[in-house]
Amino acid sequence: MMKKSILSVAFILLLGVSYTQAQYYYTFYNDGENPHEVNSDGENPYPSTQNTGWTTIWSGDGSSSTEYSTIQTIPFPFEFNGQPVTKFSIGNFGAVTFGDSVPSIKPSTFSNFSLPAAEIADNSVCVLGIKPKSQVSGSTTYKSAVMVKTYGSAPNRQHWIWFNFYGETNIQNGWTYWAIVLEETTNNIYIVDMKTLCVNANSQLCSNNVKLSAGIQIDNSTAYSIANSPNLGANQTQKNIFTDEDNSYYQFTHGTHPENSVRITDIIFEPLHILSDAPFTIKATIQNHGSKPVSNIEASYRINGGSWVTATVTTPNIGVNNYAEITHPTAWTPSATGEYTIEFQVKKPNGGIDPIDDDDLEDFDAQVVDTFVNRRILIESFTSSTCGPCRIGNQNIMSITGNYPEDRYVYLKYQYSFPGTGDPYYTTENGIRGNYYGGVNSIPATMIDGDERFNPGVATTSLIEEYMNQPAFVDINVDAYMAWKDNFNFDITLKPYVDLPAGIKMHAAIVETVTYKNIKNNGETEFHNVLKKFAYGTTGKVLPAISKNTTHSEHGNYQFHGDYRLPANAQASNIINWNIEHSIENFWNLGVIVFLQDDKTKEVLQAQFARVNMRTSANQTELQKSLMIFPNPADDMMYISFNKASNAEVIIRNIQGAVVKQDSFDFNGGNNTYILDTKDLSNGVYTVTINSDGASVTQKVIVTH
Repeated sequence: MMKKSILSVAFILLLGVSYTQAQYYYTFYNDGENPHEVNSDGENPYPSTQNTGWTTIWSGDGSSSTEYSTIQTIPFPFEFNGQPVTKFSIGNFGAVTFGDSVPSIKPSTFSNFSLPAAEIADNSVCVLGIKPKSQVSGSTTYKSAVMVKTYGSAPNRQHWIWFNFYGETNIQNGWTYWAIVLEETTNNIYIVDMKTLCVNANSQLCSNNVKLSAGIQIDNSTAYSIANSPNLGANQTQKNIFTDEDNSYYQFTHGTHPENSVRITDIIFEPLHILSDAPFTIKATIQNHGSKPVSNIEASYRINGGSWVTATVTTPNIGVNNYAEITHPTAWTPSATGEYTIEFQVKKPNGGIDPIDDDDLEDFDAQVVDTFVNRRILIESFTSSTCGPCRIGNQNIMSITGNYPEDRYVYLKYQYSFPGTGDPYYTTENGIRGNYYGGVNSIPATMIDGDERFNPGVATTSLIEEYMNQPAFVDINVDAYMAWKDNFNFDITLKPYVDLPAGIKMHAAIVETVTYKNIKNNGETEFHNVLKKFAYGTTGKVLPAISKNTTHSEHGNYQFHGDYRLPANAQASNIINWNIEHSIENFWNLGVIVFLQDDKTKEVLQAQFARVNMRTSANQTELQKSLMIFPNPADDMMYISFNKASNAEVIIRNIQGAVVKQDSFDFNGGNNTYILDTKDLSNGVYTVTINSDGASVTQKVIVTH
């Protein structure tokens, strides 16, 4: 009995030693999402009203000194380093320190100290090297802030501590956003790399990156740092996406790091394939989350829930937290066209057992078809005549696409409301389109076929070709024409070569192919494919299910109202009201961009462009042949003769497009003429438009007194 007690005590002591010797290890996730996707909020700079539900703990600018916040309470049970904690303080220099009182130790500067450091208090989670800043944009001053918010439901809540809109010595003209996250039940701690952008003195993107020191400090002698600290860089510095779609994070777990552990991050397989191209190779990307390099793995796939096809795959020596692509040695040959679900599974890294098996399986839906068509990519750019880098970005994109036939790409430009007072041709629909992509807080910003945002100034030929080379599986044909009274019409024919599911959105963007009057201060003198109006509104037209190889037709139109006006800028009081006016410089320069988009993925399936056709009818031909306007130049009066009995309308516009005279009259045919009084018109160039029986003719006239 005594012996049993002694053994029991020894066992308890052994457990205690093992427990106290437990440590933190981290695993890296670069999947373009937040931990467990609990937080899907936007990432807008403080003090944006879009950051709803966040509590601001501290805010300041470049003149701030290092300081701690008041004591904060963790909103759920949590353990740090194996011990329960309930309180913490936030250092504005990038630290979260656990304890019931505000630490007396703090650094004197915003520096990227190597951990452990005497300047850092015990029991801290750190992202050191960030420093407060501020920046004025329009009427808003953006500045650094520390904000907190709790997400999710018990027992799986997350408490976020967000370092919003900070600077860093190496990117003084840019900004960087990071967060420290505490997770209920798992007691995991996450350091989230949210967004970093480097902007040089000319407001252009630069290649510099942050240099940070990130990790956990237990005390002056024990710390667990992320590799490359104190020169840890952000994982993206170009995209500037204001959502979680580009985020990466480091997960700190308290315990012993398993030797052999892998996870599958995605299946590498195109979503659409041509049956005649079979057999198809199936690949996957895996990541080593173990403490030892991985040299082999058991890989399996199955199709539509069938039998697993298993093989041992030799891998490159995959280091800790590193990624690698593996190829299954057995290719797949489908028996027929149709939809297929592919499951891919990885097991037995290095022939051992993976103790974490909830991340070993991925599935993917693919479609096998018998034909496809060339893709015409849609290049959507958020730009402005007040933005210097926008001119550079537009020129770069145009220089690349100029090497390809026009039927392989089409531009759609959204002139935006900043920097400064913004572009005169900004519309509320442009802003709505920006919000559709998660909000546009920095320009230039470009997307191809609805995919991730990038700066057009750094676009390359390979990037453009990557999208052009993707097959498309629907044909779009468009005929656009103007009818009487500025009525824009278009006929659309769709023919899919796969079954098109219900719910796909069709958009019809009426654009002016070239504009000249919205010149501001960025050096651009003409602007191409500027959005004027979405004919179906910004929500588009919802399509029904369309079976493959069948034709589906749609007709649409838009009636322009009122007269032309050039807004002074993009401020709210100056924006065009399309119900009573328009900003069309020249109706002959109109076109329509029709594109199909999947709202769930934002993917643009296909795009097409058609220039406006001033449709010529018999009445149009007769009007063009018999209409006479004389004398030209005119002094006090001008005569209009039309050799046909008809009701007609005459509209006289000045060179700015504003209507200066308008009247209706009856032609009796023959020598009957309409007398146009011009003596009250100033000297200059005007246009005279005659609308009659659905036909319309415009002629330029000159008035000189």
